[in-house]
Amino acid sequence: MAFSVKRSALLVIVLVLAACASRKVVPESIVLADYGVGVERLELTRTAYFPQAEHFSAAEALAMILYTEAAPVVPSEVGALDASVDAPALKPALLAAALKRGQVPYPLAPRLQDIVTELKAEHPVLVLLNLGSADLPAWRYAVVIGFEPATESLLLRAGTEGRVRLTPGEFLKAWHAGGDWAVVATPPSVFPATATMEKWIAASEGFSGVGKPQLAETAAQAAQTRWSDQVLPWMALGNARYHQLNFEGAQTAYVTALVLRNENPVAHHNLAQVLLERRCIDLAQREVHWSIEHETDAKLRAVYVETEAKIKRASGLSIFCPSPTADVSVPIEYDVLPLDPDTRPAPKARKSSRRK
Repeated sequence: MAFSVKRSALLVIVLVLAACASRKVVPESIVLADYGVGVERLELTRTAYFPQAEHFSAAEALAMILYTEAAPVVPSEVGALDASVDAPALKPALLAAALKRGQVPYPLAPRLQDIVTELKAEHPVLVLLNLGSADLPAWRYAVVIGFEPATESLLLRAGTEGRVRLTPGEFLKAWHAGGDWAVVATPPSVFPATATMEKWIAASEGFSGVGKPQLAETAAQAAQTRWSDQVLPWMALGNARYHQLNFEGAQTAYVTALVLRNENPVAHHNLAQVLLERRCIDLAQREVHWSIEHETDAKLRAVYVETEAKIKRASGLSIFCPSPTADVSVPIEYDVLPLDPDTRPAPKARKSSRRK
């Protein structure tokens, strides 16, 4: 019986705290020393500069932080931005554009200290400023490129000026009014100075959404090396391999995640999806059943139930598969072929000789 399988989104659970856009009170007397700045001046002079004039300077500001001598980019190459929306609504498009250019758009915590830390690591910082008021906003995307303790100034590329000086108070007022949004962009194998595991994975998994799952795998492998005893990097690695149709590699990653923490319904669910693709239907049923039985979140459980229904529809095509946790010495009875994701009937499995 022919049937189709529509690949649903894999799950990786991360907790990312969004910056609050509520108004913050800026102290009247603040100095750069309060934010970890010493006595030395710092300016990232190699940061590109593109004069900014229209549409909140979004494309120009993004091109500045993406530009390198090895991979030059100009604003027109960033991609089309919807001119009908306001500045804050452009954020998703800017993040997607960075991902398409092979860079991880990593959001910073809403602290000036973190901007200073990234500058010291030679990472220019894209920010959204509101130079007006709540009632009459004057939005501007800008790039922080350094600081000057002698004049108590932060240095920015903004508007039609390649170097703008703002006092810490002036910057914080405009930045807080803009929602405390700040982003750095790094290659998928290079961590920002302030990187945390959860936020790195959440940011880099966006590669799969723009058709670059191989870069999501690179970022996940970097995370796995840095946080090898944690579950999330292995989950992200499994997801990236799944999107590349590398089901065997995805299975290995999910099984490793379960070895680290077996009480993980999301990992059991994702493993069930991989087993479905490999037509290991009996094992897929076991894994999804476990995830449903142990999930406490109603919305996630509903996703698992949908996956279970897909597995049940495929039950007539079950073939023998070794347990995902079995020793490699267990004989493989069949070469397992993936299911067609659209409408073509699943191919028949070919017998192969037992392993000695």
